[in-house]
Amino acid sequence: MPPHSLDSLIFAPADFERYNGHHQLETFELPRSIGDENGSTSSTSIRTDPLHSTSSQDIVHWLREPGNQKVHPNDPSMKILLIQTHNQSTVKKGPSLSLARPQKAYDFGRSQTSERANQVEFITDIFSGMGLPLAAFGAYIKAHITFVCVPATSISKPCKNAARTTPSACTKYYCSGTSWTITWTYCPALKHTAAVMFHREGDGDERREEVLADLIRLQTHLAHPMLLGYIKTKVSLTFTFEMLDDMNRETLALEQDIGFPTWNWVLDRMVPGNGVGENHDRAVEGFNLLAGKLTNIRFRLRSFQQQIKFISRCNAKYRQSLELSSSLPNTDEDYEHFIRECEELDAFMDVIWDYTFVHLFDADSLSERLNNAMTSVFQLTTQRDSRASLAIADFNNELARQGKNTNTSMMTIAFVSLLFLPGTFVASFFDTPIFNFPLPGSDGGNHQSIIVTQPFWIYWTVSGMLTLFLSVGWVSYLRRRRAIDIREREGEKVLFRERI
Repeated sequence: MPPHSLDSLIFAPADFERYNGHHQLETFELPRSIGDENGSTSSTSIRTDPLHSTSSQDIVHWLREPGNQKVHPNDPSMKILLIQTHNQSTVKKGPSLSLARPQKAYDFGRSQTSERANQVEFITDIFSGMGLPLAAFGAYIKAHITFVCVPATSISKPCKNAARTTPSACTKYYCSGTSWTITWTYCPALKHTAAVMFHREGDGDERREEVLADLIRLQTHLAHPMLLGYIKTKVSLTFTFEMLDDMNRETLALEQDIGFPTWNWVLDRMVPGNGVGENHDRAVEGFNLLAGKLTNIRFRLRSFQQQIKFISRCNAKYRQSLELSSSLPNTDEDYEHFIRECEELDAFMDVIWDYTFVHLFDADSLSERLNNAMTSVFQLTTQRDSRASLAIADFNNELARQGKNTNTSMMTIAFVSLLFLPGTFVASFFDTPIFNFPLPGSDGGNHQSIIVTQPFWIYWTVSGMLTLFLSVGWVSYLRRRRAIDIREREGEKVLFRERI
């Protein structure tokens, strides 16, 4: 089965169009003396050799050529091509790329003339010449966390006196991440490792320095094929652990900013709060951001657990190949050294596994802590909304009481008007021409002035009866209206209880 048969699980040829290009190529070779770094022009970076106007064939030839075969033919060696790429965060995959016709990965970009297409062709030529899986390049472009071992496809072993390694006789590996990826081939006969490392400008440059520093420190173990895998896992986990520690501090600061009393996990004591503030918008935004980061960290930790298992499996296969190898007898000193390296790697991976579990528990605890804080903020917001609703209801009740007082005043005015309205009506009615009351002096004989007419009793009788009837009707109306209001309020209370 061809080694690239599983590449389609990781990438499609159209994914290469998302590559944002690179702007720097460097080489790094081991073994080297630690004292060589003292002569570096920079005290903060490790010396590398930049490449300018070099063809892909020359790079492949340099990577496959063991560096110390002429002087020390039995010593292990390693060569790394460092590719610094532009930031990929702004690169978007076009909607038409999914409609591209499938084609072989190593033929991609032959007809294109753009700079990025030429750079993609340059990298694919290096991968094809080295026999490296192109899935490593695709995984880096898509920022996937993957780890794969592609075994050697050739049964025949190259001669130890061979000048260079054969791609089919070497085992290929790659471990990819979000900001950097490394892929390498290991030839067991020559104990030579050829690697290509992609690192994104910015945070990927920091990972590059850490990897090179670890390689110089651990260069006595160059003969082990999983040295780069171990360093990749350790560096990535260190970065993830630091992110988790920063999140714990950010969560504590955010809780204190809200005003919650918090529990200090370092000092094992409560830190009193400053009083819960009114504005929780910033807190909700901060908790939402931390929750998203925590989800990504938990995914990384679980992925690294599988990566640790992957390195342990590869280490076990390498140890089995040593035990079955006929070229290294069991009494050979090199054999004992290689077996001891495998045992040490197993021990280190066990420690890393335990650390990963502890930090995964920490992430789970932090998730519960964020959920509790978000619940508390939600409850506080609900309580304040309830208090605001009660305040609005109280204000409405006050308006209702004021309206009731106004209605009472209007009722008083209406009742006073009611008392005088019948008399006014009767007086106006009797003053109409339909009644012919005699006027003083109208008979011609009696000129005495009359103050009150004789039928004045009619006015009092009629107006008094009307006033009495209206008063009784008004009182009856008020009593009936009050009874109707009581029944309506009781019905509203029953409906409210049913709704809640």
